[in-house]
Amino acid sequence: MVSISIKGISKKYGDRTAIFPADLEINDQEIFCIIGPSGSGKTSLLRIIAGLEIPTTGSVHFGDRNVTGLKPNRRNIGMVFQDYALWPHLDVYHNVSMVLESRLEREAEEKKVQDILKRVGLSHKSNSRISELSGGEMQRVALARALIKEPDILLMDEPLSNLDAKIKQLLMVEMLRIIKERNITTVFVTHAQEEAYEMADRIAVMDNGRIEQVGEPEELYRNPASLFVADFMADNVTIPVSVSGKSRETVVLNGEMGNMEFPLEKIPPGFVNGTIVARIDALKVEKMHVEPSFPVTVLDYKFKAGRYAMLLKLKNDQVISKNLEKKPIKRREEAFLVLNDGGYFIFRDEPPAT
Repeated sequence: MVSISIKGISKKYGDRTAIFPADLEINDQEIFCIIGPSGSGKTSLLRIIAGLEIPTTGSVHFGDRNVTGLKPNRRNIGMVFQDYALWPHLDVYHNVSMVLESRLEREAEEKKVQDILKRVGLSHKSNSRISELSGGEMQRVALARALIKEPDILLMDEPLSNLDAKIKQLLMVEMLRIIKERNITTVFVTHAQEEAYEMADRIAVMDNGRIEQVGEPEELYRNPASLFVADFMADNVTIPVSVSGKSRETVVLNGEMGNMEFPLEKIPPGFVNGTIVARIDALKVEKMHVEPSFPVTVLDYKFKAGRYAMLLKLKNDQVISKNLEKKPIKRREEAFLVLNDGGYFIFRDEPPAT
């Protein structure tokens, strides 16, 4: 297996910059996620690693080998696409075997195909047509085809986006097992935070063609480097605020949720205007006002998998859902959402670039 080194990579399509110059190191045997919204540049970066796109500047190295000018079939990679890219007129066996070297003896080919199908749980579907498979089974076929040539690197582009929640969860576990068993360096692209948190050893967050932050999942959640990373990597309430009062120990921030008082050490230096990002799962529901907190109205409760989803209406008319073990406050009553230490971040507005 090999590491991946990206040095000074950029990509332009005409006058549009898809990726600004970037460096990135992906470790041997690491499961690495590139995440970001649509148009952030994540798929362009994956395609450059695969050799499907030529970078405008920079180079790509697999271990100590410069592969920048090599075609995909000379990079020893496996690829899994969002749309599966399977042949509908072939059965499962032949969709997988078609990528093998033609000189492989039939007995050796059959053993290799049946072994990989067993690993992805599809031994019983070997003779099935693609049209007879579920979405999860089709993605398993695509994974088997990518792995059968024993690639140095596995690349996946939104591999789970077409699956329902339950199948997605099951397939994530299976994919993790197979990848870890084979010790394959893996890079996958997604826009879904839950996939990144559950599968990745490390994550690169991209926005508007730039890598905003690289780190382990917990680091990105607990120590986001920017407002974008903080808001993108979790479900939050975001509150634009400005300073409305100060004392020696506290600062009062005012916004659409009213006044909130914070310890002075929680406020970034030079703060005048900015944004509070509060993790919904870290907010505490209280009947009485506590600082820092903001008022909400309890709209309803919905039973959900052994817990209650508490529907809360904010002062700006936004409605959020918070999971709780019980119903602490009656419907239509006022409550307060308390910002727990470590569960919120305050970012100051940056002056425009000159």
